[in-house]
Amino acid sequence: TVQVPAQGRVAVDPRDIVPAADFATSIVSDRPIIAERAYLSSGDGVYGALGYTVRTPSKDARDWYFAEGNTRSQIQQYFVLFNLSDRDTQVKGTYFVEGAGTREQTLALPAGQRLAVRANDTVDDSLFAARFSADQNIVVERTAYLPGGSGFTTLGSGAGRP
Repeated sequence: TVQVPAQGRVAVDPRDIVPAADFATSIVSDRPIIAERAYLSSGDGVYGALGYTVRTPSKDARDWYFAEGNTRSQIQQYFVLFNLSDRDTQVKGTYFVEGAGTREQTLALPAGQRLAVRANDTVDDSLFAARFSADQNIVVERTAYLPGGSGFTTLGSGAGRP
């Protein structure tokens, strides 16, 4: 539990809570807040991505889109998926590869769990767009690790289903 002062900020180092582990985080507040996950680089800088707020859990956040993907020039591209539901879900990842059609993968994502997917394993040395579609609510973010030690993380554009 963390107390955030009105119009203030609090930084939390997750290593204090879950040292040396991969994890996903859910944040619940009794007042509107903005949460940001920051990626700190030992290379060229600090980058971050805004968190995601579930508006209507019954129908939102099943389709996620990324307009730009890049695995060229030694760039390592990862997509991290988090299952927001209390049920296992199947996720279909579709990569729209520039000049080479589409490539697909099916991923099993347990309830309340996260999964990191290395795009380079499916679309090596390519420019692409990506879509992740699930039968349950998910969140997807993308992290690119650039040569030289820097990188950035961005949240995808989520779309609800009627």
